[in-house]
Amino acid sequence: MNLRTKHCVSTLSTLGTVISSSMVAYALARVKFKGRQFWFTCMIMTMLQKKLKNTHIF
Repeated sequence: MNLRTKHCVSTLSTLGTVISSSMVAYALARVKFKGRQFWFTCMIMTMLQKKLKNTHIF
């Protein structure tokens, strides 16, 4: 792949992540629904998973 294609793919991927994350964050912050705390915990654990995976205890 050339540089232009890589730039396009990374830009679209970043925009998609930002937009979808914003919609999920709004729903968890404003909309009251059953299981809201469970899904919030799942989202936080997913974000922490990579950080915890790369953490060395020793």
